[in-house]
Amino acid sequence: MTDAIAENRCNIPAICRIPGRGTGFLVAPGLIMTGLSVVPSKPEAAKLKAVFHESGKQAPVAVDLKPFKTFFVSAFPEHLSYAIVACDTRGIHNARPVKLPMIDTEWDNVEEGDICLIVQHPTPVNPDDDTPGTELRRFEDVVKKKDGILFFKENKNYNCAGCPVFNSRGTLVGLYTQENCEASSNSGTSAYAVDIREIVRHLFANCNMGLFECTNTPTAIWRTWYQDGDISRALRIMQNFQHTEIVQMAIRELCRFSGDDARMREIMANNGVKVILDNLHKFRIDEQVVCSSFRTLWDLSFGDDCRRKEIVAHNGISIVIQGMEKFCRNEEVVEYGCVLLFNLSSLPEHVTSALCETGIPAVIKAIEIYPKSEVIIKFTLGVLMNIAKNTKDDVHVERIVQLGGIERACAALTDFCHNEYLIENCVLLLSAVVSHRNFAVHSALRSSVVPLINALKTHSSNKTMAKHGNQALWYLGLDPTNRVTIIRSGGLEVLD
Repeated sequence: MTDAIAENRCNIPAICRIPGRGTGFLVAPGLIMTGLSVVPSKPEAAKLKAVFHESGKQAPVAVDLKPFKTFFVSAFPEHLSYAIVACDTRGIHNARPVKLPMIDTEWDNVEEGDICLIVQHPTPVNPDDDTPGTELRRFEDVVKKKDGILFFKENKNYNCAGCPVFNSRGTLVGLYTQENCEASSNSGTSAYAVDIREIVRHLFANCNMGLFECTNTPTAIWRTWYQDGDISRALRIMQNFQHTEIVQMAIRELCRFSGDDARMREIMANNGVKVILDNLHKFRIDEQVVCSSFRTLWDLSFGDDCRRKEIVAHNGISIVIQGMEKFCRNEEVVEYGCVLLFNLSSLPEHVTSALCETGIPAVIKAIEIYPKSEVIIKFTLGVLMNIAKNTKDDVHVERIVQLGGIERACAALTDFCHNEYLIENCVLLLSAVVSHRNFAVHSALRSSVVPLINALKTHSSNKTMAKHGNQALWYLGLDPTNRVTIIRSGGLEVLD
């Protein structure tokens, strides 16, 4: 095993010295992993440099740390004690990052008695002493392993932190720290390394895996990180791995729980709406992601108002409309989109100019493409009704009329006269439009009088329809031509 380690010494990737503090190593271009004690805060890290190529044939290169670009430290649990910090890349473009093991097949097990290679830059006990530290490459036995910590024999002459630990295959297995102290709680030694698997799991839990290049297959990633039925895991995977196939797998898993309100609450509790919408926006050209995301959001849009407000707060209306426009020939996408917009627009505060300007043409186009889909027609008319009812701007109502919304409603009153709930939305739309007094005498509304009266006669037991149908006829009667039509078509019979 020692021979194997020796063979890998010449293949050690870009490790650097952080003067006066310890060691670090590239885990991605322009990204260093080190110990928390090396860079405990952004202001301190901003004053530091990382020196590469000190032990090779190349001239040493010192680069600035860039903590205000990327900086993440493990605040909890305390024993992890690692940090990720950005650095300048000028002069180190040829430096090869250490491969961070991201999946279970890359996680090499280390046991007591195994020999590891530790690369370190010892620092004096006095932290203000900036004496250059010589790079040391030491072979050490693991004397104990417990709770994700590897313990080594201590050398009391110096401190060090942020040091990579490699096994015989040259695989990164830990992050080493040596604290020079008289007493220690770590089984008589303060020389220890955190198992790299613990650090990777912590990065995953904090949604930071996206900082690193991932060349693993989506199947391997899913196998490693997903646990069956765990909603929070599915959402974390979407946040950590920005790969189309991974997002497809995660969204499909969320769809599996459609109709389960407890699962929907779990999605809400894990910031799932934002995660879904962020990925939906990023992968907006992927039809499968859009369709599955719409289905999950559709499920979330039912229930209490806070769910709908959360969707809208994360730009959900705009993203849904864009998806409907992009995949207007996918009936399932359009259907979910129409229901979503209906549910979201049911709250008056969500009927904004942005919704009206893009939503009205999007849903009317949906009816034009799918003139026989009762679901799409019903909820499209519902969206238009919510807009007409809740907007104070007649410009938006005029747009509904100009784009053929009333014409479509009149056709639906005739073509789907036995679908009570669809007809109810037609009546509610007409009532909402004519309540804007400028439209009570609009010529485009004249064609609605007879179909409206017939609908009220057919569904005479529907009190909601009767109430709003009466209101619509009263307003329409302000136009003398409409009054004549109402009388001749038996409209007086349905008026209260």
